[in-house]
Amino acid sequence: MIIPTLVLIGEVLISAPTPFPTAPEKSDNPLKFEVPLVIGSIFGVGFGGALLTSVTAESNRLEQTCNKPAKEDKNLEVRSEELGVRSKELEVTELPTTNTHSPIPDNLEFYDWDDLEDEAVGVLIFGNSGSAKTSLACWLAGQLTKNKPAQVLALDPHANRNPLWGELGIKVFSSFELIERQLKLLEKTLDERRDDDYQPKDDDFLIIFGDELGANIDCFSDPSLMDKILRRLGGEGRKYDLMFIGLNYSSNADDINVSAKTKDNYVQILTGATARSFIENKWKQTDQRSEWIKAQAYPCIVTGAVTSAIAKHPTHGDYQQFKKKGNSPIGIKPINQLPLTIPLADDDTLPELSLEAEQLLKWFEKKTKSLDSKFGIRNIQQSRPLGHKSHKTDKLQPLIDELVDNNFIEIDSEEKYHLVTSC
Repeated sequence: MIIPTLVLIGEVLISAPTPFPTAPEKSDNPLKFEVPLVIGSIFGVGFGGALLTSVTAESNRLEQTCNKPAKEDKNLEVRSEELGVRSKELEVTELPTTNTHSPIPDNLEFYDWDDLEDEAVGVLIFGNSGSAKTSLACWLAGQLTKNKPAQVLALDPHANRNPLWGELGIKVFSSFELIERQLKLLEKTLDERRDDDYQPKDDDFLIIFGDELGANIDCFSDPSLMDKILRRLGGEGRKYDLMFIGLNYSSNADDINVSAKTKDNYVQILTGATARSFIENKWKQTDQRSEWIKAQAYPCIVTGAVTSAIAKHPTHGDYQQFKKKGNSPIGIKPINQLPLTIPLADDDTLPELSLEAEQLLKWFEKKTKSLDSKFGIRNIQQSRPLGHKSHKTDKLQPLIDELVDNNFIEIDSEEKYHLVTSC
Protein backbone atom coordinates (compact mmCIF):
# COMPACT_ATOMS: atom_id res chain seq x y z
CA MET A 1 0.00 0.00 0.00
CA ILE A 2 2.82 2.43 0.87
CA ILE A 3 5.08 1.65 -2.13
CA PRO A 4 2.45 2.31 -4.86
CA THR A 5 1.65 5.60 -3.15
CA LEU A 6 5.30 6.70 -3.37
CA VAL A 7 5.45 5.76 -7.02
CA LEU A 8 2.32 7.74 -7.72
CA ILE A 9 3.76 10.82 -6.00
CA GLY A 10 6.94 10.47 -8.03
CA GLU A 11 4.99 10.32 -11.27
CA VAL A 12 3.01 13.44 -10.39
CA LEU A 13 6.18 15.35 -9.65
CA ILE A 14 7.72 14.24 -12.93
CA SER A 15 4.72 15.19 -15.04
CA ALA A 16 4.31 18.62 -13.47
CA PRO A 17 5.53 21.62 -15.59
CA THR A 18 8.81 23.12 -14.47
CA PRO A 19 9.26 26.88 -14.09
CA PHE A 20 12.78 26.73 -15.37
CA PRO A 21 13.65 26.66 -19.09
CA THR A 22 14.95 23.37 -20.23
CA ALA A 23 18.61 23.19 -21.07
CA PRO A 24 19.54 22.75 -24.70
CA GLU A 25 19.80 19.10 -25.59
CA LYS A 26 23.34 18.01 -26.03
CA SER A 27 23.90 15.12 -28.27
CA ASP A 28 27.17 14.26 -26.59
CA ASN A 29 25.52 13.49 -23.10
CA PRO A 30 26.03 9.74 -22.61
CA LEU A 31 23.48 9.34 -19.80
CA LYS A 32 20.65 10.97 -21.63
CA PHE A 33 18.33 11.69 -18.65
CA GLU A 34 16.38 14.73 -17.72
CA VAL A 35 16.95 16.80 -14.55
CA PRO A 36 13.26 16.98 -13.48
CA LEU A 37 13.10 13.21 -13.30
CA VAL A 38 16.04 13.04 -10.94
CA ILE A 39 14.75 15.82 -8.72
CA GLY A 40 11.28 14.27 -8.55
CA SER A 41 12.61 10.88 -7.68
CA ILE A 42 14.76 12.28 -4.86
CA PHE A 43 11.88 14.32 -3.47
CA GLY A 44 9.44 11.38 -3.68
CA VAL A 45 11.76 9.01 -1.92
CA GLY A 46 12.40 11.54 0.89
CA PHE A 47 8.73 12.33 1.40
CA GLY A 48 7.79 8.65 1.25
CA GLY A 49 10.42 7.77 3.88
CA ALA A 50 9.14 10.41 6.26
CA LEU A 51 5.56 9.26 5.74
CA LEU A 52 6.55 5.62 6.29
CA THR A 53 8.33 6.50 9.52
CA SER A 54 5.29 8.39 10.80
CA VAL A 55 2.88 5.60 9.86
CA THR A 56 5.10 2.96 11.55
CA ALA A 57 5.35 5.01 14.75
CA GLU A 58 1.58 5.55 14.88
CA SER A 59 0.98 1.87 14.24
CA ASN A 60 3.28 0.88 17.13
CA ARG A 61 1.52 3.37 19.44
CA LEU A 62 -1.90 2.02 18.56
CA GLU A 63 -0.70 -1.55 19.08
CA GLN A 64 0.63 -0.72 22.55
CA THR A 65 -2.58 1.07 23.42
CA CYS A 66 -4.70 -1.86 22.28
CA ASN A 67 -2.58 -4.47 24.08
CA LYS A 68 -2.40 -2.65 27.45
CA PRO A 69 -6.01 -3.37 28.51
CA ALA A 70 -5.53 -7.01 27.55
CA LYS A 71 -2.58 -7.31 29.94
CA GLU A 72 -4.50 -5.60 32.70
CA ASP A 73 -7.44 -7.94 32.15
CA LYS A 74 -5.12 -10.90 32.33
CA ASN A 75 -3.64 -9.68 35.61
CA LEU A 76 -7.13 -9.12 36.91
CA GLU A 77 -8.08 -12.69 36.07
CA VAL A 78 -4.99 -14.01 37.85
CA ARG A 79 -5.76 -11.95 40.96
CA SER A 80 -9.38 -13.07 40.83
CA GLU A 81 -8.31 -16.71 40.63
CA GLU A 82 -5.93 -16.20 43.58
CA LEU A 83 -8.70 -14.65 45.66
CA GLY A 84 -11.01 -17.52 44.75
CA VAL A 85 -8.45 -20.11 45.90
CA ARG A 86 -7.88 -18.24 49.16
CA SER A 87 -11.62 -18.03 49.66
CA LYS A 88 -11.95 -21.78 49.21
CA GLU A 89 -9.08 -22.35 51.68
CA LEU A 90 -10.89 -20.27 54.29
CA GLU A 91 -14.05 -22.28 53.76
CA VAL A 92 -12.18 -25.54 54.34
CA THR A 93 -10.24 -24.48 57.45
CA GLU A 94 -13.12 -22.72 59.20
CA LEU A 95 -14.24 -24.82 62.23
CA PRO A 96 -17.92 -25.29 63.04
CA THR A 97 -19.18 -23.77 66.28
CA THR A 98 -20.95 -27.01 67.25
CA ASN A 99 -20.40 -30.69 66.64
CA THR A 100 -22.53 -32.09 63.86
CA HIS A 101 -23.40 -35.73 63.47
CA SER A 102 -21.86 -37.44 60.48
CA PRO A 103 -24.14 -39.74 58.50
CA ILE A 104 -24.17 -43.17 60.12
CA PRO A 105 -22.60 -45.77 57.83
CA ASP A 106 -24.91 -48.67 57.06
CA ASN A 107 -22.41 -51.27 58.28
CA LEU A 108 -22.02 -49.85 61.82
CA GLU A 109 -23.52 -52.02 64.55
CA PHE A 110 -24.79 -50.45 67.78
CA TYR A 111 -25.41 -52.10 71.12
CA ASP A 112 -29.04 -53.05 71.63
CA TRP A 113 -30.08 -51.76 75.06
CA ASP A 114 -32.88 -54.34 75.16
CA ASP A 115 -30.21 -57.03 75.60
CA LEU A 116 -28.95 -55.56 78.87
CA GLU A 117 -31.60 -57.24 81.02
CA ASP A 118 -30.42 -60.70 79.99
CA GLU A 119 -26.69 -60.00 79.68
CA ALA A 120 -25.88 -58.02 82.82
CA VAL A 121 -25.33 -59.40 86.32
CA GLY A 122 -24.39 -55.84 87.24
CA VAL A 123 -23.41 -52.58 85.56
CA LEU A 124 -20.46 -50.23 86.05
CA ILE A 125 -20.67 -46.78 84.41
CA PHE A 126 -17.44 -44.82 83.93
CA GLY A 127 -16.89 -41.30 82.64
CA ASN A 128 -15.63 -37.83 83.42
CA SER A 129 -17.73 -35.23 85.19
CA GLY A 130 -20.54 -33.97 82.97
CA SER A 131 -20.72 -37.06 80.74
CA ALA A 132 -24.28 -37.77 81.96
CA LYS A 133 -23.54 -40.91 84.00
CA THR A 134 -26.37 -40.36 86.52
CA SER A 135 -28.90 -39.71 83.75
CA LEU A 136 -27.81 -42.89 82.00
CA ALA A 137 -28.08 -44.91 85.25
CA CYS A 138 -31.63 -43.65 85.88
CA TRP A 139 -32.57 -44.45 82.28
CA LEU A 140 -31.26 -47.99 82.82
CA ALA A 141 -33.48 -48.37 85.91
CA GLY A 142 -36.48 -47.48 83.76
CA GLN A 143 -35.32 -49.95 81.11
CA LEU A 144 -34.83 -52.76 83.63
CA THR A 145 -38.20 -52.23 85.34
CA LYS A 146 -40.40 -51.92 82.27
CA ASN A 147 -41.34 -55.59 82.61
CA LYS A 148 -40.67 -56.13 86.32
CA PRO A 149 -40.99 -53.60 89.17
CA ALA A 150 -38.15 -53.17 91.64
CA GLN A 151 -37.15 -51.61 94.92
CA VAL A 152 -34.65 -48.84 94.20
CA LEU A 153 -32.05 -47.25 96.49
CA ALA A 154 -29.18 -44.83 95.75
CA LEU A 155 -25.91 -44.52 97.70
CA ASP A 156 -24.31 -41.24 96.65
CA PRO A 157 -21.99 -39.10 98.83
CA HIS A 158 -22.53 -36.22 96.36
CA ALA A 159 -26.32 -36.48 96.38
CA ASN A 160 -26.67 -32.73 96.96
CA ARG A 161 -25.20 -32.27 93.47
CA ASN A 162 -27.45 -34.88 91.86
CA PRO A 163 -31.06 -33.67 92.12
CA LEU A 164 -32.18 -36.40 89.71
CA TRP A 165 -32.52 -38.94 92.53
CA GLY A 166 -35.11 -36.82 94.29
CA GLU A 167 -36.90 -35.88 91.08
CA LEU A 168 -37.43 -39.59 90.34
CA GLY A 169 -38.50 -40.39 93.90
CA ILE A 170 -35.44 -42.53 94.68
CA LYS A 171 -34.38 -42.79 98.32
CA VAL A 172 -30.73 -41.81 98.69
CA PHE A 173 -28.07 -42.03 101.41
CA SER A 174 -25.24 -39.49 101.23
CA SER A 175 -23.44 -40.10 104.55
CA PHE A 176 -20.33 -42.26 104.20
CA GLU A 177 -21.23 -43.97 107.47
CA LEU A 178 -24.75 -44.82 106.27
CA ILE A 179 -23.48 -45.93 102.85
CA GLU A 180 -20.96 -48.30 104.42
CA ARG A 181 -23.59 -49.67 106.78
CA GLN A 182 -26.10 -50.13 103.95
CA LEU A 183 -23.60 -52.13 101.91
CA LYS A 184 -23.14 -54.47 104.86
CA LEU A 185 -26.91 -54.82 105.14
CA LEU A 186 -27.04 -55.50 101.42
CA GLU A 187 -24.60 -58.35 101.88
CA LYS A 188 -26.80 -59.74 104.66
CA THR A 189 -29.81 -59.53 102.35
CA LEU A 190 -27.88 -61.59 99.82
CA ASP A 191 -26.98 -64.13 102.49
CA GLU A 192 -30.62 -64.46 103.56
CA ARG A 193 -31.74 -65.10 99.99
CA ARG A 194 -29.07 -67.74 99.55
CA ASP A 195 -30.49 -69.72 102.44
CA ASP A 196 -32.21 -72.94 101.38
CA ASP A 197 -35.26 -72.08 103.45
CA TYR A 198 -35.78 -68.67 101.85
CA GLN A 199 -38.98 -68.29 99.85
CA PRO A 200 -38.66 -65.83 96.91
CA LYS A 201 -41.14 -62.94 96.92
CA ASP A 202 -42.69 -60.89 94.15
CA ASP A 203 -40.98 -57.73 95.44
CA ASP A 204 -37.48 -59.22 95.67
CA PHE A 205 -36.04 -57.39 92.65
CA LEU A 206 -33.71 -54.73 94.05
CA ILE A 207 -31.66 -52.11 92.16
CA ILE A 208 -28.87 -50.41 94.13
CA PHE A 209 -27.06 -47.37 92.68
CA GLY A 210 -23.56 -46.84 94.07
CA ASP A 211 -22.19 -43.49 92.93
CA GLU A 212 -18.66 -42.15 93.44
CA LEU A 213 -17.19 -45.56 94.25
CA GLY A 214 -13.66 -44.21 94.65
CA ALA A 215 -14.71 -41.50 97.09
CA ASN A 216 -16.56 -44.06 99.22
CA ILE A 217 -13.52 -46.31 99.45
CA ASP A 218 -11.32 -43.45 100.65
CA CYS A 219 -13.74 -42.64 103.48
CA PHE A 220 -14.89 -46.12 104.56
CA SER A 221 -13.61 -47.51 107.84
CA ASP A 222 -13.07 -50.75 105.91
CA PRO A 223 -11.71 -49.93 102.42
CA SER A 224 -11.83 -53.61 101.44
CA LEU A 225 -15.61 -53.64 101.79
CA MET A 226 -16.18 -52.31 98.27
CA ASP A 227 -14.13 -55.08 96.68
CA LYS A 228 -16.03 -57.67 98.71
CA ILE A 229 -19.44 -56.25 97.81
CA LEU A 230 -18.63 -55.84 94.10
CA ARG A 231 -17.14 -59.32 93.94
CA ARG A 232 -20.15 -60.99 95.53
CA LEU A 233 -22.81 -59.01 93.71
CA GLY A 234 -21.00 -59.40 90.39
CA GLY A 235 -20.77 -63.14 90.91
CA GLU A 236 -24.12 -64.08 92.46
CA GLY A 237 -26.26 -60.99 93.00
CA ARG A 238 -28.37 -61.33 89.87
CA LYS A 239 -29.26 -64.91 90.76
CA TYR A 240 -31.03 -63.54 93.81
CA ASP A 241 -32.64 -60.51 92.14
CA LEU A 242 -29.99 -57.98 93.23
CA MET A 243 -28.73 -55.59 90.55
CA PHE A 244 -25.86 -53.28 91.45
CA ILE A 245 -25.22 -50.24 89.20
CA GLY A 246 -21.95 -48.55 90.15
CA LEU A 247 -20.70 -45.19 88.88
CA ASN A 248 -17.20 -43.69 88.96
CA TYR A 249 -15.13 -41.12 87.07
CA SER A 250 -12.24 -43.56 86.49
CA SER A 251 -12.44 -47.02 84.93
CA ASN A 252 -9.14 -48.10 86.47
CA ALA A 253 -9.70 -51.18 88.64
CA ASP A 254 -7.27 -49.90 91.27
CA ASP A 255 -9.29 -46.70 91.68
CA ILE A 256 -12.32 -48.70 92.81
CA ASN A 257 -10.23 -51.20 94.76
CA VAL A 258 -11.27 -54.27 92.76
CA SER A 259 -9.46 -56.79 90.63
CA ALA A 260 -9.63 -56.61 86.85
CA LYS A 261 -11.42 -59.98 86.88
CA THR A 262 -14.13 -58.63 89.19
CA LYS A 263 -14.58 -55.52 87.07
CA ASP A 264 -14.83 -57.48 83.83
CA ASN A 265 -17.66 -59.59 85.25
CA TYR A 266 -19.85 -56.48 84.96
CA VAL A 267 -21.25 -54.88 81.85
CA GLN A 268 -19.24 -51.67 81.60
CA ILE A 269 -20.60 -48.51 80.01
CA LEU A 270 -17.92 -45.99 79.04
CA THR A 271 -18.90 -42.37 78.48
CA GLY A 272 -17.18 -39.10 77.62
CA ALA A 273 -13.37 -39.02 77.82
CA THR A 274 -13.29 -42.64 79.02
CA ALA A 275 -14.94 -43.79 75.79
CA ARG A 276 -12.49 -41.76 73.67
CA SER A 277 -9.55 -43.19 75.61
CA PHE A 278 -10.87 -46.71 74.99
CA ILE A 279 -10.85 -46.35 71.19
CA GLU A 280 -7.27 -45.06 71.20
CA ASN A 281 -6.09 -48.26 72.87
CA LYS A 282 -8.47 -50.80 71.31
CA TRP A 283 -9.50 -49.71 67.82
CA LYS A 284 -7.57 -48.36 64.84
CA GLN A 285 -8.01 -44.68 64.07
CA THR A 286 -9.33 -45.60 60.63
CA ASP A 287 -12.01 -47.82 62.18
CA GLN A 288 -15.44 -46.37 61.40
CA ARG A 289 -16.45 -46.94 65.01
CA SER A 290 -13.58 -44.71 66.14
CA GLU A 291 -14.56 -42.00 63.67
CA TRP A 292 -18.16 -42.14 64.88
CA ILE A 293 -17.15 -41.89 68.57
CA LYS A 294 -14.95 -38.86 67.84
CA ALA A 295 -17.88 -37.09 66.18
CA GLN A 296 -20.20 -37.46 69.18
CA ALA A 297 -20.73 -34.80 71.82
CA TYR A 298 -21.64 -37.59 74.29
CA PRO A 299 -19.83 -40.76 73.15
CA CYS A 300 -20.81 -44.12 74.62
CA ILE A 301 -19.30 -47.63 74.46
CA VAL A 302 -20.56 -50.87 76.03
CA THR A 303 -17.88 -53.42 76.94
CA GLY A 304 -16.73 -55.69 79.80
CA ALA A 305 -18.88 -58.80 80.11
CA VAL A 306 -20.20 -58.29 76.55
CA THR A 307 -18.56 -57.83 73.17
CA SER A 308 -17.36 -54.24 72.86
CA ALA A 309 -19.75 -52.11 70.83
CA ILE A 310 -20.58 -48.47 70.24
CA ALA A 311 -23.91 -47.27 71.58
CA LYS A 312 -26.05 -44.20 71.35
CA HIS A 313 -26.09 -42.41 74.68
CA PRO A 314 -29.66 -43.04 75.90
CA THR A 315 -30.30 -39.55 77.34
CA HIS A 316 -27.79 -37.24 75.62
CA GLY A 317 -27.11 -38.93 72.28
CA ASP A 318 -29.13 -36.35 70.32
CA TYR A 319 -27.13 -33.37 71.57
CA GLN A 320 -24.66 -31.95 69.05
CA GLN A 321 -22.67 -29.85 71.52
CA PHE A 322 -21.20 -30.94 74.86
CA LYS A 323 -22.06 -28.91 77.93
CA LYS A 324 -20.88 -29.84 81.40
CA LYS A 325 -24.15 -28.34 82.66
CA GLY A 326 -27.31 -27.28 80.88
CA ASN A 327 -28.14 -30.22 78.61
CA SER A 328 -31.13 -31.82 80.31
CA PRO A 329 -31.62 -35.59 79.94
CA ILE A 330 -33.97 -36.61 77.16
CA GLY A 331 -36.18 -39.68 77.23
CA ILE A 332 -35.63 -40.94 80.78
CA LYS A 333 -38.13 -43.73 81.24
CA PRO A 334 -40.33 -43.84 84.36
CA ILE A 335 -39.02 -46.26 86.98
CA ASN A 336 -41.55 -48.87 88.05
CA GLN A 337 -40.70 -48.67 91.76
CA LEU A 338 -41.85 -50.77 94.67
CA PRO A 339 -41.85 -49.68 98.33
CA LEU A 340 -38.55 -50.45 100.10
CA THR A 341 -38.87 -53.48 102.35
CA ILE A 342 -35.16 -54.32 102.76
CA PRO A 343 -33.37 -53.32 105.99
CA LEU A 344 -32.16 -49.73 105.72
CA ALA A 345 -29.18 -48.10 107.39
CA ASP A 346 -31.28 -45.25 108.79
CA ASP A 347 -34.04 -47.51 110.12
CA ASP A 348 -34.72 -46.69 113.79
CA THR A 349 -35.42 -50.35 114.51
CA LEU A 350 -31.83 -51.31 113.67
CA PRO A 351 -29.56 -51.79 116.68
CA GLU A 352 -27.16 -48.95 117.35
CA LEU A 353 -23.80 -50.26 118.46
CA SER A 354 -21.83 -48.46 121.11
CA LEU A 355 -18.63 -46.77 119.97
CA GLU A 356 -16.54 -49.43 121.73
CA ALA A 357 -18.55 -52.22 120.12
CA GLU A 358 -18.01 -50.58 116.70
CA GLN A 359 -14.27 -50.49 117.45
CA LEU A 360 -14.28 -54.16 118.44
CA LEU A 361 -16.17 -55.06 115.26
CA LYS A 362 -13.51 -53.29 113.17
CA TRP A 363 -10.89 -55.37 114.97
CA PHE A 364 -12.71 -58.57 113.99
CA GLU A 365 -12.92 -57.43 110.36
CA LYS A 366 -9.23 -56.59 110.31
CA LYS A 367 -8.16 -59.84 111.96
CA THR A 368 -10.33 -62.05 109.74
CA LYS A 369 -7.84 -63.13 107.11
CA SER A 370 -9.60 -66.33 106.10
CA LEU A 371 -12.95 -68.05 106.48
CA ASP A 372 -11.60 -70.12 109.39
CA SER A 373 -10.37 -67.18 111.51
CA LYS A 374 -11.74 -67.69 115.01
CA PHE A 375 -10.79 -66.09 118.29
CA GLY A 376 -11.27 -67.16 121.87
CA ILE A 377 -11.77 -64.66 124.66
CA ARG A 378 -8.11 -64.89 125.66
CA ASN A 379 -6.96 -64.20 122.07
CA ILE A 380 -9.06 -61.04 122.06
CA GLN A 381 -7.77 -59.95 125.45
CA GLN A 382 -4.15 -60.40 124.39
CA SER A 383 -4.65 -58.23 121.27
CA ARG A 384 -6.09 -55.39 123.43
CA PRO A 385 -8.41 -54.04 120.66
CA LEU A 386 -9.72 -51.26 122.95
CA GLY A 387 -6.47 -50.17 124.54
CA HIS A 388 -4.66 -51.05 127.71
CA LYS A 389 -7.87 -51.96 129.65
CA SER A 390 -9.33 -54.29 127.02
CA HIS A 391 -7.83 -57.36 128.69
CA LYS A 392 -10.31 -57.04 131.55
CA THR A 393 -13.06 -59.63 131.14
CA ASP A 394 -15.71 -57.47 132.77
CA LYS A 395 -14.93 -54.71 130.24
CA LEU A 396 -14.66 -56.88 127.13
CA GLN A 397 -17.40 -59.46 127.58
CA PRO A 398 -20.38 -57.02 127.39
CA LEU A 399 -19.10 -55.70 124.05
CA ILE A 400 -18.72 -59.22 122.69
CA ASP A 401 -22.25 -60.02 123.79
CA GLU A 402 -23.51 -56.83 122.07
CA LEU A 403 -22.00 -57.95 118.76
CA VAL A 404 -23.41 -61.45 119.16
CA ASP A 405 -26.89 -60.18 120.02
CA ASN A 406 -26.93 -57.95 116.94
CA ASN A 407 -25.75 -60.78 114.68
CA PHE A 408 -22.37 -59.27 113.80
CA ILE A 409 -20.31 -62.11 115.28
CA GLU A 410 -21.22 -65.57 116.53
CA ILE A 411 -19.77 -68.19 118.88
CA ASP A 412 -19.27 -71.83 118.00
CA SER A 413 -19.30 -74.99 120.10
CA GLU A 414 -15.66 -74.41 121.05
CA GLU A 415 -16.56 -71.00 122.43
CA LYS A 416 -14.62 -69.20 119.73
CA TYR A 417 -15.94 -66.09 118.00
CA HIS A 418 -15.94 -65.25 114.30
CA LEU A 419 -17.68 -62.86 111.91
CA VAL A 420 -21.13 -63.73 110.64
CA THR A 421 -20.60 -64.30 106.93
CA SER A 422 -21.42 -66.89 104.29
CA CYS A 423 -18.24 -66.34 102.30
